[in-house]
Order: sequence, then C-alpha cells, then structure tokens
Amino acid sequence: QLLAARLARTGQFGFKDPRVPRLLPFWQRAMAEEEADDAYVIAVRHPLSVIDSLTARDGLDVRRSGWLWLTHILCALHYTAGRPRVVVDYDRVIAAPERELARIGQAFGLPSPAPAAAGAPSYGEFVSAALRLTP
Repeated sequence: QLLAARLARTGQFGFKDPRVPRLLPFWQRAMAEEEADDAYVIAVRHPLSVIDSLTARDGLDVRRSGWLWLTHILCALHYTAGRPRVVVDYDRVIAAPERELARIGQAFGLPSPAPAAAGAPSYGEFVSAALRLTP
C-alpha cells in the first residue's frame, strides 16, 4: 500500500538504506506487483570508512562491521544484476554531488538536477562530518 501510494503521487519512488540490498527480493516483487520499473543506484563506500563509522556510531566490532559491509555490497550487486543500475563512489558523490547526480540521471534517462535555490541547504549539510571518516 505504501509503494502504491507513493507511486500514485509522482510515478517514482526511491529510498536509501544500506540494509536494503538484503531485502531486494521482497522489494522487487512489490515493484513487479505494482507494474513499476525498478532501477538502482549503488553507492559504494570504502570498507575501512564504513567500519570506522559503524564502530564510532554504533560501537560495533570491527569484524562485524566489515562483514556487514561485504554482505550488503554483495547482495546489492547480486540482486541488481541484469537490471538498470549505476554504481557510484560515495566520496565522489560527497565531493561533487551535482556532477554525480547528473551522471546518475543520464544513466537512467532523467533530466539533470536543477541548480539549488538561493538559501537552500547544500548537499554537504546532510552528511555528519563526525561519522565521515576516511581511511
């Protein structure tokens, strides 16, 4: 019902959560039931950066954090094989969001993003610098 309601508004629906790849078979069935086309943006972040972030934010063990990163990326690649997808580097998205959004849009046949309105928050304001650790 959630998916149908969101699709009814704009014809598009998107969400981001690093755990979603493990549930892609469920979401792919739901999209098929709504006769909606699915396409994927897979943001890949350096594993050491993810491990550092999960350790700092959630207090997870380093091995568990690494296993989570590997499991999520393998599921994302496996379940999206043969489907429209774009793989992006997380750090490139953060460094040049307009360029990467244009690249994603081009890959999916979407228009380039409009320039940000005056006074609108910048892309960088949505990322916590404290959790964005680089290896």
